[in-house]
Amino acid sequence: MARKKQCPCCHKNRNMTKHHVFPRRFFKDFEGMIPCIYICRACHQKLETLIPLHNKQSEWEYLKMLFHFLHREGILEKNSRWKRKSW
Repeated sequence: MARKKQCPCCHKNRNMTKHHVFPRRFFKDFEGMIPCIYICRACHQKLETLIPLHNKQSEWEYLKMLFHFLHREGILEKNSRWKRKSW
């Protein structure tokens, strides 16, 4: 059973889910080496809406999608080590 923790995006105490930064459906050969973040199911679903379902993107594009989501959710402003001056 998953333990409830505070989601870094919405700050609600919920069960966390693992989001693979590079979708497993396209990066099967790298299983176990794909960077992950832990966020709640609701935020995970919001993040997944940014990711194309059928068209593989470059690793850089997936990182940009993640940063866009974190910026939109206000995470980048709250955590100074994630701040960027420009996109």
